[in-house]
Amino acid sequence: RGLHRSAVLYLDFSGCGSRLVTVGAPVSNCVDATASQLVAIYAWEKPQLLFTAALDVTLGGLVLDSRFLGSGHPLDFAVCGQRQLYFFWNEDTQKNQVRYRQEAGLFCNRVCAQPLLCVVGLEIVKIDTNTTNRKIRNVIVTGTASGHLLEWE
Repeated sequence: RGLHRSAVLYLDFSGCGSRLVTVGAPVSNCVDATASQLVAIYAWEKPQLLFTAALDVTLGGLVLDSRFLGSGHPLDFAVCGQRQLYFFWNEDTQKNQVRYRQEAGLFCNRVCAQPLLCVVGLEIVKIDTNTTNRKIRNVIVTGTASGHLLEWE
């Protein structure tokens, strides 16, 4: 039996295949407790649990997707759902330890807050043909319940 007490709903491997992010079904420990969904990161080959975060379902609604954002992206992975978008990154820049930090994505005033059904990260590399300089732009896009695609900075 694994870490999750109920179903595992979402899985995604990092680009190099060394880490796995999992999201479990909502569980509550007792009648009065709020339900939460557990997000976990595993070192796949060891196997070793590296990180867990419990996301409160009553505040953010259900998690609907979780993805690694790409090896070149400064953020490690994102989790989105009914009323939430969280970005996670490892604060240890040397990558010797795992100390993930989490920050919520905020809607601007031009977009109505709505369920975010899926998330993806992409590294766009543009090369100036005159100088051969590379310009890297990291993009995060979510798909919404209204049918729009939102780009996050």
